[in-house]
Amino acid sequence: ADPTSAETCKGQREALPQVTVCPYGVLGTQLQERLVQSGPEPTPETVIVDPADLLYIQDMGPNAPGGAASFNYAWLGIKGTASFPAPVREAVRAALDAKFHDYGGGKLCIHCIGADFRDRVVTRGEALVELAQAYRAVLAEFASSGRPRLRLLPISGGLFIGEFAGELPELTAEAFDVGFSLLEPGQQSHVLSAELLEMCIFQEKELPAFTASFAARR
Repeated sequence: ADPTSAETCKGQREALPQVTVCPYGVLGTQLQERLVQSGPEPTPETVIVDPADLLYIQDMGPNAPGGAASFNYAWLGIKGTASFPAPVREAVRAALDAKFHDYGGGKLCIHCIGADFRDRVVTRGEALVELAQAYRAVLAEFASSGRPRLRLLPISGGLFIGEFAGELPELTAEAFDVGFSLLEPGQQSHVLSAELLEMCIFQEKELPAFTASFAARR
């Protein structure tokens, strides 16, 4: 069966993990009229997802000049260092790759390269397949980490979503579910037994659409 078909997803719906859509980014901050700490920082058993850039992972190191990645690297304690750890560089070599790393001191991260839909001609279905593969990779790394909590964010958000900007909430909810369906049974069991799966929404104005999109699929 086509794993992205409505029939397949409907048949799996009873086994889908529960995702809590949260009004803050993976570090607990949210962009309102200004940046505010609207949620708790990640606990020592919480894995955060970093929307990494392949150029920085492979060549420039954790030196992103701004944005979510820069805040993540400062929190992880690696901002300004020469390079990412070797296991991350070896595993993350192309779009849709992901790698978990324990930075010590309760700082846990999955670096993920999302799809870049700018200046590309792809159908919605093709975009869904790519996003689903990215979520599959992230969830597989979360399963291998053995940790109980995961803070996700919309992969390929911001500029990278291109012409699908208006559909990002729906695509995110769909792609997460399809990505989960692509996991091995043992990986699915870990995700289903997680204490908490959070989809973190950094911009306050985007929260209602993401909340509605995930609620519609549960």
